[in-house]
Amino acid sequence: MRFVEHLGINFAPKSVFYDADNQIHAISYIPGKDASCLDLDKKQQGLFFEQLSIVEHVRYEEYVEWCKAEKIDPRRSVSYKDTWQKYLDKIAYINQSKRDRFSDLALRWILERTEFVDKKKPDSEPVTSFKHGDLRWNNGSGNIRISPQMVAFIDWELAGFNYGYSFDFVDMLGTIPNTRETKEARKDLISFYNSSREYAIDPQLIVYGLLMENIGTVIWAAHRYCYLVNTKQMGKERYRERALHLMEESEIFYRRPFAEWF
Repeated sequence: MRFVEHLGINFAPKSVFYDADNQIHAISYIPGKDASCLDLDKKQQGLFFEQLSIVEHVRYEEYVEWCKAEKIDPRRSVSYKDTWQKYLDKIAYINQSKRDRFSDLALRWILERTEFVDKKKPDSEPVTSFKHGDLRWNNGSGNIRISPQMVAFIDWELAGFNYGYSFDFVDMLGTIPNTRETKEARKDLISFYNSSREYAIDPQLIVYGLLMENIGTVIWAAHRYCYLVNTKQMGKERYRERALHLMEESEIFYRRPFAEWF
């Protein structure tokens, strides 16, 4: 958050108090209505993607220089390899956990889809880009707060630098609705996003990124389910239902040509 404030980004909360020793960080409150991309009107969508473009254009070198000035150690960017290793670690945990009908189904689905996605890996140079890390189009709130004055991005806890195969648009992936019923909204959002960029994104690359996003969320939900089963804690059904929903909805990626998806 302090780095975001240093950048002069005015669509985020401000740092009010920071105590590194005690890990206390108080931030300002932004009034408005919690929303996701599907709640934005055309004008707000345009503003949203203009702001997203500002975030994406922040360079890692600028962050390193700021860290030097603040005398703190910079966090390294998260690489494509790091992301896959996290996935593999979680898959291994699921495989070694106490198994039931759901975990067997989830593991089989995950293994089949990860093999599919790996074959679709784009042939392009990796890039490093800044990301909010938690912008979403569903779940009631996409970490966007709207008011007549602004479209604010809130909850920057996962912000950082991502290093991957041309995924300088990683935040946009979370905002794209990926259900059968939201095709028109999906097209509008991608069109708005591309109009805010110097060059349009290849639709196949967008689909690849969405596949990664989808598989990663299913792995996370199934891993969380198995952890709660293993530790005999409450709440496992929430993650089971989340994973099953994503597994069902994601078939639009795997069973349709890319052109039809758009």
